[in-house]
Amino acid sequence: MPKVTLPRLRPARAPRRPTDSEPPDVPTTAPWVWPAVVAVACGPFVLTAVGLAVAALRPPPRPATEVVAVPVFVPAAAEEPAPAAEPIAVEPRLVEIVEAPPPPAPPVAEPVKPAPTKPARCDRFGTAIEFVRSPALAFDRAARDQKLVMVLHLAGYFDDPGFT
Repeated sequence: MPKVTLPRLRPARAPRRPTDSEPPDVPTTAPWVWPAVVAVACGPFVLTAVGLAVAALRPPPRPATEVVAVPVFVPAAAEEPAPAAEPIAVEPRLVEIVEAPPPPAPPVAEPVKPAPTKPARCDRFGTAIEFVRSPALAFDRAARDQKLVMVLHLAGYFDDPGFT
């Protein structure tokens, strides 16, 4: 019988913990990931704070000023100087101050009474409510009857009931 050699089995090794000097077998996240996450989370707050600070420190708007150039009249140089004017003697007089009469009082306007108009044509459209064709007529009628107005705007083709 031929001789059979069996492969030599090695004992299974238990996983060992890495020491402080050895790197671990499990890869860790990159060292920049957490600072990037914090920057993305806090970025809008920082930008808002900077924007508010810039708006608060902005100088107030200045009113526009206009510069007007006023021409200066310079008389032409005369060849001979004008003779000096002699002083004029003025006698002092007393001036009587008279107060002006008060302005006339403005005329008192009488209240305007609405002109009597013929009653506006009202339609009921199959309801118990009277509808007026225009808001102006409704307001005139309400003022005459001392009532409130409700404006209802309907759009459609009233001759054909399928459109309203």
